[in-house]
Amino acid sequence: MNGPHTMYRMKPVLCFTDEIELPQCMYKMKNIQETFHANREDASPTCPKPTSISEQVKKLLKCPLPEVAALENRQEAILKQLNQLKEQMTALRKELRQSVPKPINETQHHTFEAGLQDRLQDIVVNASPQHPPYSLIALARLWNAKVNLRLSCHIHSTVVNAPKNECFGNMDNQTGTENVPELTIFIVWKNVGAETEMVISPISQSTVRGEPNILRYLCRVGPVEYNYEQIENLFDQTKIDEILDSCYHIARCRTKKEKLQGIFTITSELGKSDYLLGKTSPSVADIAFWSVLKQVDQTTRKDLASNVVTWFQRCSEIFSAGQ
Repeated sequence: MNGPHTMYRMKPVLCFTDEIELPQCMYKMKNIQETFHANREDASPTCPKPTSISEQVKKLLKCPLPEVAALENRQEAILKQLNQLKEQMTALRKELRQSVPKPINETQHHTFEAGLQDRLQDIVVNASPQHPPYSLIALARLWNAKVNLRLSCHIHSTVVNAPKNECFGNMDNQTGTENVPELTIFIVWKNVGAETEMVISPISQSTVRGEPNILRYLCRVGPVEYNYEQIENLFDQTKIDEILDSCYHIARCRTKKEKLQGIFTITSELGKSDYLLGKTSPSVADIAFWSVLKQVDQTTRKDLASNVVTWFQRCSEIFSAGQ
């Protein structure tokens, strides 16, 4: 082994023949391509010298490499398998009597109603009998045209007596609107205090704590017109978040004075309009605040201002939950 080993030769992708002006301050090196072409006997017939780089690129595009063709064939095979999986899933949905989501098209104005069924999954809410989540009843009434929201109540072994409230009992096995997505919320009466819990994933035990935070989650996955985060007015978005946080605080206040202070902070501008935020129709802020007032004791409710009492009665009529 006295000399260098001869390696295999590879045809260059581009034959660049133009001269390049090199700086004189660097050391010079032989042109590897020129040496390669000089040693090849069949360089001129198989690798003609094109006039420009653009022509060489066009030639490569017309005659793709074998690797590119193999990649395209592999992609076509994967797409074919995906279509077969989609057909199998559709057949399974029909066999299990589940609604097949309709494809989203441009005529739906990006309301995402076609994918609503995929976003809605049955969830479990652990609630204390002393702090019933009345906001779920309000959502069921407002979403009636878009989602059949059903409430199924159950009693945990740690609870002796379930809350005697006809509102939740009437929401079980109710008849909803046809051809709309369905969502069942299983309410488990459990001694969790004011920390109402919503279990999103039983496997990972992911929970959302607090009734206002549960409202935030449901508004994001529910009908897009009830998602307050889609409002163009950023001030209203911030105000709704502030009211939801205040409702979270009121539910945990221990004294009557603290509760009245929190209520006054929310209703300071209520007299200027029928609902919170100066709106003509109830929003998620009205739902959260109405639920909190439903949970406070009668002595605290007697000290409410007249405009707050009027607003409370108006919301109770809309949400059809009585007082």
